[in-house]
Amino acid sequence: TGYSLMRAPWFMCLALLVAAGTGLFAGTALADPGPRTAIPITQAKGTNGRSYYFITLSVGGSVPFAALLDSGSTGLMLLPGVIGPNDAEESNRSSTYGYGSGSQFTAAIAHGVVKIGGLVTGAPVAMRLVKTIACRQNRPGCPAAGHTPADFGFAEEGGLGSVTRARIGISLESSDAANPLAELGSGVWIIALPRPGDAGPGKLILNPSAEDLAGFTRLHADAGTLFGCVMNIDTKAQVCGSVLLDTGGNGLAVEARARPGSFPWANGAATLLALEDGRGTKTGMTFTLRHVPGAP
Repeated sequence: TGYSLMRAPWFMCLALLVAAGTGLFAGTALADPGPRTAIPITQAKGTNGRSYYFITLSVGGSVPFAALLDSGSTGLMLLPGVIGPNDAEESNRSSTYGYGSGSQFTAAIAHGVVKIGGLVTGAPVAMRLVKTIACRQNRPGCPAAGHTPADFGFAEEGGLGSVTRARIGISLESSDAANPLAELGSGVWIIALPRPGDAGPGKLILNPSAEDLAGFTRLHADAGTLFGCVMNIDTKAQVCGSVLLDTGGNGLAVEARARPGSFPWANGAATLLALEDGRGTKTGMTFTLRHVPGAP
């Protein structure tokens, strides 16, 4: 488990602070975490209208490269050619890992030192080197369809595949590959995403200062998710459960075994997303619901 902290009211699209481990400064923190470090989070708009977010990093002695920033998955995923053969030590362990888009990857687990913004992991971290790609059986038209590792990219569905050959998953959920941010400095970081249409980049702040931390609300996270509810303010209908804040996906999606009886909610409905802390106190934001064409 770990803790997520949010700064209201724009926690969905602007600021998310995360601490690895079981407390705010617990986990893999170093005795000397190093200096406060801020690196740009750039955004690119795909042909599908979605925004994609990127940071720059390197592994071993590799040339710095852009990686898709994804708070909904765990571990660094690298397609062939991103790093050289001597930048990470490949093991004989294999990994099968997939994303919500339906794309699924078979990879070799490797270990390499990760460098982000001048900070370096204290030891090599586990990562995935992609060997094969496919679609899950229930998603035959996934972004990986018709591609090989040589010509695939992690923003393929947005027309950005050729420039998106790496993906860094920074969820708190445990996995066979590590979240590199949890191995850097204090193990605390702030994700401040650029808003859609912003001319400048956002920021990833590692080892944030007390001034950076001011104004956040502490929320308990279990395996990378929070508890919360989405409520239709007009009808008072609501859906509650685990909430995943995912920089790798845009919009709000409700996943359920059966369609909630109150659905569909009217396009333009005033909606509230409320997240609970460990004491049951809710922190939330309101927004206007807009349907995605073609979505159920």
